[in-house]
Amino acid sequence: MPLADKITAKTTLKEAGEIIRVEASVVAMKATLPEMVQKVIDNPRTRTLCVVDEEEKLIGIIPSRTLDDDVFRRIVPEKFIQRHYGAKKLLKYLAGPELTAESIMRRPRFAKPNSTLAEVLRILYENDLEGIPIVDDELKIVGYVDMHEILAVWLEAAKRTEPDGK
Repeated sequence: MPLADKITAKTTLKEAGEIIRVEASVVAMKATLPEMVQKVIDNPRTRTLCVVDEEEKLIGIIPSRTLDDDVFRRIVPEKFIQRHYGAKKLLKYLAGPELTAESIMRRPRFAKPNSTLAEVLRILYENDLEGIPIVDDELKIVGYVDMHEILAVWLEAAKRTEPDGK
């Protein structure tokens, strides 16, 4: 059976690990909007920021599109608010404090090294996420996976099974 055909829903991240090469983008709880945006720019392949506490344990996630929305809102607030919110939210936004990672993060979603590709895909789809961190038993970040990385796993396996012996 070709290796590409062996990549199944039951393949674990640990088994696919040699192909998954994207590093997680990690920020502290008190990271400001410019600091968070800089992380996204520094590592554009990650689509979800990982928020950690003082012990480097995962406490939340921030999809990069949340940052996109906030930057857009700051550049042209009237257009953004008009499209997404009402006047009350605009007033709250204008009067509110500077955003921090802690103030905009979502509940953490993650995978573990023994999570299967099917489990990862379920988490991504059910939570409308493009990527999630991989954590150990202490919730310390050991990697990152997204849909593109899963496609890369399949593609690399497919390449290895080509007739020319690659």
